[in-house]
Amino acid sequence: MRDLRYAMVFLFAANAADTVLTDAGLRLQLVTELNPLMNMLYHSGIHWFYLVKLSLSVAVLWVVPKVAQSRVVKPFYQLACLVYAGALALHLLWLAEQI
Repeated sequence: MRDLRYAMVFLFAANAADTVLTDAGLRLQLVTELNPLMNMLYHSGIHWFYLVKLSLSVAVLWVVPKVAQSRVVKPFYQLACLVYAGALALHLLWLAEQI
């Protein structure tokens, strides 16, 4: 269960960082949002983008402890951590290119 808590904290922090960095990249026209839903939300109003992105993290923090005993949960969390680590690496590359 402790590993799951670390993964949950990492995913929450990574999602928050991804949200802020994606917003900055979009505002500076360094990137485009590839997720059609997030792109629609972003262009509908930045508040919707932030609200949905961060609400999803809160929902995950609330739901996962309730299903933590499931064997299915751990591989999905591991995959999500890997995907977010890759996304954050891309954000670092964008920033490095601008320096």
